[in-house]
Amino acid sequence: VEFQDPVPTFCQGVQGIDDAPPLKAVVKHLWLLKPQGQHILRRLLWVSQLTSHQIEFCPFLPNLMLVLLTFFTEAETMFIISELLLGTEAPSDYPKIILNLSQMQKQVKVFIREGKKRGSIPEILAHMEGLGVNLEEAVTRFLQDGLASKLPFRTLTRLVGAFLVEGSEVILRFGMALLKRKQESILACKTAAEVAQVLDYSEDQVTHEEVEALSKVAYSLPIKNLSMARVSSSWKISYAAPKQSYEKHLFCRPRLYEPRGNVPNAVWEAIWPWVPANCRVYDPHLVYVPVMDGTSLRTCLEKCKKNKDAAMVFFAYGKNLDIMGGFSPTIWARTSGYLDLMSFARAAEDAFVFRRLQGGSVDVYPWTGANQMLLQASEMNGLVFGGDDAAIHINKDLQRASSSSCKSFNSPPLLPTGGHQADVDAGQGIGDWFEIVRFEVFALK
Repeated sequence: VEFQDPVPTFCQGVQGIDDAPPLKAVVKHLWLLKPQGQHILRRLLWVSQLTSHQIEFCPFLPNLMLVLLTFFTEAETMFIISELLLGTEAPSDYPKIILNLSQMQKQVKVFIREGKKRGSIPEILAHMEGLGVNLEEAVTRFLQDGLASKLPFRTLTRLVGAFLVEGSEVILRFGMALLKRKQESILACKTAAEVAQVLDYSEDQVTHEEVEALSKVAYSLPIKNLSMARVSSSWKISYAAPKQSYEKHLFCRPRLYEPRGNVPNAVWEAIWPWVPANCRVYDPHLVYVPVMDGTSLRTCLEKCKKNKDAAMVFFAYGKNLDIMGGFSPTIWARTSGYLDLMSFARAAEDAFVFRRLQGGSVDVYPWTGANQMLLQASEMNGLVFGGDDAAIHINKDLQRASSSSCKSFNSPPLLPTGGHQADVDAGQGIGDWFEIVRFEVFALK
């Protein structure tokens, strides 16, 4: 598989960055990699996106991967990244790597606080403020990719080597050292626009001696208090404020195998971000559909039994292109009453139900924890998903279904019993049976 743009670059979600910029716009030194190396970098970004729930905002990560790939194999690079992310799970006053917008904002405030102290860069910051420069915005733009776009590759490798040992404190030190190196140019600026040009400028070539000199300046700075514990993460600048109504973009749907079923790609793309990361590493396989396997609930449960360790996604199709369904951390199995949540290999809180009406947008309703009733299945009562009135109830002949307001997901009736959604919104026909034209069960394996 050849990976093309867009790929996850972990720089989305802020006002100042487009939703899915091309990789070369985020990774300045991408030209250093041959086409095969760029393919590997894209693959590692996909793996990180699909397997880690921690990464929300980290433009530094693809640049870090590029540097590592110039020295290590793909497997070694992924191991280093995995260990780095694993290290962030331990509580710390200063994170090993900045992974979200809140941490980014705190890092910026620490930079400004420490930069204003004597012996650091107070004259530079004072001059910038005097010209009307918004320091928080300027420093956010300056630091957000770990200085990767501001440093020549030789200097960036020095920063990355120190970063792997000491963490994101190194980015602060090199950032202040770089401003100190640009001090003469910055103090000569007469407008905020001129300052922005100086900060964005990056030399293409530096000598070993220049790298050594910058490193010495970075480690001579009197940075003593890096704790973020009492630093506010409130947003005061529009550039770094989270975009309104921004939804995390996974850029993908799952890989599908024949038979693929009738699920539209748009539905897979809408629900896949809601599937937990530890399940997105698997692919959906169609394990039961009545038109191929017969309308027998016994057959359905036997097919599911062969995939008893898998999570599942199921779909019920109504008329007028209506679809409803659910994700469960465990697949359908014969039960006596509701399945005990403690018996699940995965957390019940990952479950959700969804619907798409008449080919429109997809609505998702996650598990609320309001009760302990997720699913039950029997050849007498059919398939039930959700409790205190089922969100989805498929009858034993797999040809009819009902949907009610459900406390398990705080969901309304998912599909209309007739041809009008207004009936559902008005509470009419709740729990009434209606015909389903197709039913599909996918196991994630």
